[in-house]
Amino acid sequence: LTVDKLNNNDILVEISYLYYEMNLTQQEIADRLYISRTNVSRLLTEAREKGIVKITVNYPYEDHVKLEQQLRETFGLSEALVVNSQSLYSKESFELVCKMAANHIRNNVNNETILSVSRGRTFKNIIKYVKPFCAYPDMQIVQLTGLFEHIQQANFEEFDLVRALSDLYQCKSYCMMVPFLVENPELCEQLTNRPIIKNVLNMSEKVNTLYSSVTSIDQWQKYISEKDFADIKRTKAVGSIEGYFFDINGQIIDMPIYKRMIFPKRSIFETPKRICITSNTFKIPALLGALRGGLVNSVITDSKVAFHLLKATNQM
Repeated sequence: LTVDKLNNNDILVEISYLYYEMNLTQQEIADRLYISRTNVSRLLTEAREKGIVKITVNYPYEDHVKLEQQLRETFGLSEALVVNSQSLYSKESFELVCKMAANHIRNNVNNETILSVSRGRTFKNIIKYVKPFCAYPDMQIVQLTGLFEHIQQANFEEFDLVRALSDLYQCKSYCMMVPFLVENPELCEQLTNRPIIKNVLNMSEKVNTLYSSVTSIDQWQKYISEKDFADIKRTKAVGSIEGYFFDINGQIIDMPIYKRMIFPKRSIFETPKRICITSNTFKIPALLGALRGGLVNSVITDSKVAFHLLKATNQM
C-alpha cells in the first residue's frame, strides 16, 4: 500500500493504509476520521474490489503441500493446512498456527454463517489475530457448552470468545451463563429445560461452521472431580471434542457423566464444516481418533504434529 493521493480514491487509500499498515482497528479508524465503523468496513471492502488493496498469503514454509496432501488423502479431509515448524520453538509454531486459523476464519465466514468456537488458550490467541474483511450483521455465533465454574481465567471461556467474535463481526451471539458440569442429572435437566438455555442448545443443530480443538484425557484432570476423572481414565478414551469422549478410532464412548453435562447434541458432528486446530504433539492420539472417526473434516496444524500423526497412522 502507498499513501499517495489517488484522486477520488484518497479516502480508500487512507483507510487501507491505517488498517493494513498501521494496524489500527476499524473502530480506531472510525474515531479518527469521524465516520461509523460500518462505513470503515464498507470502504475496506471497496478498496479490495478496486484493487487498491491486494492480499497475498506468503506461507513461511516450503514443504507444507506434501503434508497437507497426505493428511487429506489419509483421513479423507475436505481441507488440511500445515505450518512448517521444523526449525521453530513450540511457542513460535503455536503463534503461526493461530495466525493461519485466524486467516481461515476471516476467509470462510459470511452473513449466512452460524459459527461456534471452542474455549481455551488456542482460541483466545486466534481471536486476537482475526481482522474481519467487513461486518456480517446476519452472521450468528453460538456458545455450545456451559462454563467451568472454578476456572478463574474467564477470558478462556467460550462465553467470552463468542462475545469477542460477535463484537468483531458486529453480529448476533447466543450465550449460556450456566455451568458445564452440575451435581446431578435432575439439576442438569432443570437447567437445560429453561427456555433461554434450550434455545441456545437447539441452535447447535443449525451450526454450519465449527472451529474446535481436541482435548487430551489428562487435560480433564483440572476440570472435573477425582472420581469423574478416574471413571474416564478407566475407559478407552483418548480425547474429547465439545465434551464427547472418543477412542482411538473416533468412536464416541457413552459416559455416565454426560447426564450431568450441559453441552450440544451429538448431531454437532454432522456440522458441514468441522475444523480442528492444534499445534500440541501431546494431543496426537486425540487428534488421530478425531480424524479417524470423522468427528472433524478439516485440520489446521504444524508440520511436527502432521509428521507424527501420519507416522502413528502407519504404525497402527
